[in-house]
Amino acid sequence: MRRGMSFSKKMFVSFAVILLVLITTSSIYLYMYMSKVLIDTETHNLRPVAQKISDQVDMLYKRMDFASLSYTGNKEAFDVIADLNYSLEKNKDEVLPRLYENKLGTYLNSIYSSFPEIYKIAIFSPDKGFFFTFVSTSDNIPGIPAKYTNKSQFLSMFEPNELSSFAPPHLDDWSTAPKEVLSFYRKFSNSYFDDYGILEIQAPVQFFNAIVSIDAPRTGKAVWIYDRKGTLIYPVLANKDLSEQKNKLTQAGHTLLKSKRDSGKIDLGDKAFYYASSISDYTGWTTVITDDQKFLQSKLHIYRSVITAVSIQLLSLVLIVEYMLIQRLTKPLNQLIARVKTINLKNLELKLPHNGNNELKLLNHSFEHMFRRLRDALNKEYTSKIREMESHYSALQAQINPHFMYNTLHVIAARCQENDADTAAEMCWRLSELMRYSVANATQPTSLSDEMKHTEHYLELMKLHYDHDTLGYTIHIDDRLNNITLPKLTIQPLVENCIKHGFHKALPPWRIIITGTLKLNGDWELTIEDNGAGFDPLMLAKVNHEIQEYNHEGALERNFQIGGMGILNTFARLSIHSGQHIYLAIENMEPRGSLVRIGQHSWQKEERQE
Repeated sequence: MRRGMSFSKKMFVSFAVILLVLITTSSIYLYMYMSKVLIDTETHNLRPVAQKISDQVDMLYKRMDFASLSYTGNKEAFDVIADLNYSLEKNKDEVLPRLYENKLGTYLNSIYSSFPEIYKIAIFSPDKGFFFTFVSTSDNIPGIPAKYTNKSQFLSMFEPNELSSFAPPHLDDWSTAPKEVLSFYRKFSNSYFDDYGILEIQAPVQFFNAIVSIDAPRTGKAVWIYDRKGTLIYPVLANKDLSEQKNKLTQAGHTLLKSKRDSGKIDLGDKAFYYASSISDYTGWTTVITDDQKFLQSKLHIYRSVITAVSIQLLSLVLIVEYMLIQRLTKPLNQLIARVKTINLKNLELKLPHNGNNELKLLNHSFEHMFRRLRDALNKEYTSKIREMESHYSALQAQINPHFMYNTLHVIAARCQENDADTAAEMCWRLSELMRYSVANATQPTSLSDEMKHTEHYLELMKLHYDHDTLGYTIHIDDRLNNITLPKLTIQPLVENCIKHGFHKALPPWRIIITGTLKLNGDWELTIEDNGAGFDPLMLAKVNHEIQEYNHEGALERNFQIGGMGILNTFARLSIHSGQHIYLAIENMEPRGSLVRIGQHSWQKEERQE
């Protein structure tokens, strides 16, 4: 495709491809860099949020802790609890605890003053069996909750040697219609660690939810809270339909605690999250803020769109500038090409517009000098037609030999590289026969029989180059034609043309048929037929036109215009050798292949045709 392009188009396409690669690579790198910066920034921004929520949760429980301490630390309230325990040891009367309820209630102001958001207060002793509840008592159960009477379960609520404990959001154990609450527990204990009862302060869960709530649908963020053991505290997923989600979040909690990283990315199987965490020194809970990447991806999509749009605009602008520069730089070259196309033997002048361009001025001067020398050379050639005919014959024949030697040595080199010594040796022998034939009396004509032996050596050499089944040939020459004289290397270039140009676009097996016949009037004809791809129609028309022009304009004048074309060189050498009695015809065959006919016709036949 690029072969048909002009020089300016090739430059434009080449630079456009380079610019496209550079801009695309830069855009991809920029996008990846900005994505990393955005992800790092988002993750970094999650950390203070996690820390803030953790601190606020701590503050809520610290206020409850302070309120409980203000009550259990009140000497009068403590003395009432101690006296109640002593009395119950003396007397197991069930009515006795009710006598102390009003006394304990008179000291609740110390709790209200420290924590006015109280939902319920409970004072109880699982060992002595007494309990009192204050505030929101309308739906209380008639006794101590089962989980408090279970001693092992009750003791697990407190760490060893600890007087206080707290519970995450849970249902109110004292109520028949429980609501979600927070609880803080503190023991009534003296300096000898003798326990006289438990104080439980409950707060509505709404205060906790107000701290941890985040607008998840809008921000794509969520809050997870885990205790020291990695058990999920928040969100509370008590519904059985959410058990699978709860298991996933619990597993994620264990993974986070094991990794000991305060930020990163975690995969829940069906969805991945970026997260940041904060561990409370007070509660020991781990607060995790997650981002489901929804809004992050929307930002990345905007980045992609912006980078793509800018890259396209930049590429378009650069291509426009590049096109204008190339047009400006190649304009003098296009002018030169246009002028050169007008040059022929009758018009050997090159008049280029200078336009201040020193290069064009130099080219114009050089071409004028070359044209003067060319005119002088042509004049000399036209004055020596007879002597030039012989030198032209030698030049044409010399043009064949180097070309053939190059191709043959290339084949032998390929066999040597394949370590095929026997084949290479045979090829060398046949090449020596070809060289002997070519250099011995190179300017003298030869017989058709010798020429066919030479051609057969060449074909055998080519068969060794290819597999024997790939290339085959048949030769049928009338014995009466053996003594016909021809210029050396007449048939072999035509056969070489079949192999070089006819077979490279056709699948093997390849076949060549050479036939020679003698007609009744003494005329003879040689045909070379192959089953290759045939000639390109345009090239075939051009070659036949050149042959006709050669016949009409004369051998010497036309030879200047056909040098380098193997078939035309062969015809020119035959014409020089035999005069106007030689003809050459080329045609394509159906369904494929080509046919070359070369021969001699008599003057009588030529006159009848005229």
